[in-house]
Amino acid sequence: MRVLVTGSHGFIARHLIKRLLSEGFEVVGVDDYSNSEPDNEWESKFEFHQQNLTNLSPGNGLFHNVECVFHLAAKARVQPSFLDPKKYYDTNITGTLNLLEACKQWGIQKFIFSSSSSIYGDAYLRTTGYSEDQTPRPASPYALSKVQGEELCIFYEKLYGIKSVVLRYFNVYGDDQPSSGQYPQMMPTFMDRYRNGEPFLIYGSGDQRRDFTYVDDIVSANIQAMLSANTLIKNNVFNVGSGINYSVNEICDMIDPMHQREYLLARNEPKVTLADNRNVKVSLAWKPTMTVEQWIRDQKK
Repeated sequence: MRVLVTGSHGFIARHLIKRLLSEGFEVVGVDDYSNSEPDNEWESKFEFHQQNLTNLSPGNGLFHNVECVFHLAAKARVQPSFLDPKKYYDTNITGTLNLLEACKQWGIQKFIFSSSSSIYGDAYLRTTGYSEDQTPRPASPYALSKVQGEELCIFYEKLYGIKSVVLRYFNVYGDDQPSSGQYPQMMPTFMDRYRNGEPFLIYGSGDQRRDFTYVDDIVSANIQAMLSANTLIKNNVFNVGSGINYSVNEICDMIDPMHQREYLLARNEPKVTLADNRNVKVSLAWKPTMTVEQWIRDQKK
């Protein structure tokens, strides 16, 4: 089976492509280097195309014989989206639209869209966590672009029969996650600062809580979404999260309760994220396999 993965040089996509190759799938990878550098060794492992999705032609031959598209390419992260909303709109919405147009033209019937828990914004948090049937309340340009990407998927399925599955990721972490850049991810940054003897940098009080999801579990959800013939939920939208959350201070305690901490000004971000993951467990036979505690212990060995 031939599949296409956008954002092929990104953190999640690398893990997904490795799994797909190991299971015998033929992979076409697409990336425009906007968040990465050329990597000849990585690109030699699959059929690679350098392509910006915002100017993608639906007739592009890279879709030939493709049966499923995994759309992971995006301008990511909440904080930087406030600085350049137009870039987020162009990349995340126009890019998704161009891909769906290509699927329509080439008769590709399966489209897996990587969305985000940020779409919930400040929606009411139920005791079981955010549920897929809640109305999104995006509070950033990034979150809004993901909501509109989801709506495009639903629209193209209704009109053209492209079977879309939307996966809303909750705070992905894992091995080989980048810890550099202007807005680095928390888990790898904390581990690097711990190893280097540098204080943990915490925005706000550290009481904000996050549902963390291991990257290999995200990969499994993508593959299950591709292989699943039927799903049981309206619009095929699924939360992919552990169903457990921890405060930033609790994460620091797991790494080393005595390690120095510096508290900085709070950022514009949700106070709590928590996935109600019952639907993905039932419909896609998915469950988390790694806990934050175990991953941190493994990292410290």
